[in-house]
Amino acid sequence: MSAQYKLPTKLFDCFIPLERSMPMSGRAPNGSDTCSLDPSGSASPQPCYAKFYEAHRDCLGPQQVSVSGRSYVTLLGELTKYPKQSVHLKMDVEGSEWSVLEQLMDSKEDWDKIRTLDMEVHFHLGGGEAELPMFLKMEEKDQLERRVKVMERLREKMECTGSTLEVYRQGWTPLDSCSKGDCEEPRVYLPTGFSVNAFAVSYVHKSILSEGQ
Repeated sequence: MSAQYKLPTKLFDCFIPLERSMPMSGRAPNGSDTCSLDPSGSASPQPCYAKFYEAHRDCLGPQQVSVSGRSYVTLLGELTKYPKQSVHLKMDVEGSEWSVLEQLMDSKEDWDKIRTLDMEVHFHLGGGEAELPMFLKMEEKDQLERRVKVMERLREKMECTGSTLEVYRQGWTPLDSCSKGDCEEPRVYLPTGFSVNAFAVSYVHKSILSEGQ
């Protein structure tokens, strides 16, 4: 996206070893004019940023805190300088997304700054090591209801443009993956038995769609 749309990028990750990440270690081309797509439209197999990127050795969480030597920052704190509908947010924070999304949706001004959203949601994980204490004590049923409510609230301003659920369903072979009956009971599943523990989903702000009509 940096190469095609010339988007400046901020990367946040406090977990990945630097030797496994070219951008986080500073080894990816930064602000390079050689990041053009090849004739087939495919991006470079290696990370390459046409606009300058910033790598932050921080993770996203519901509170600004240091835990186990790792630093967490809040989404609202990072959105301070951005205008309305100017941010494409890509988020995969392994269970911390629920509190982060709640804080975002409780702030109308900040929510309207998100133009598009790609994220992975995890119904089966806890809130992460930076989770707010009030949510760590919740019963599992209450946690699941809270997470479903977050997904429902997202539809108030965001329109879903796609997910990996259909791909996962097509590749779902419980007889192969659980042939010995030793698979864990899914936290959430459809009436057919298909699990929706974790999946990726994309959204666009509804106001953008209404402008195009």
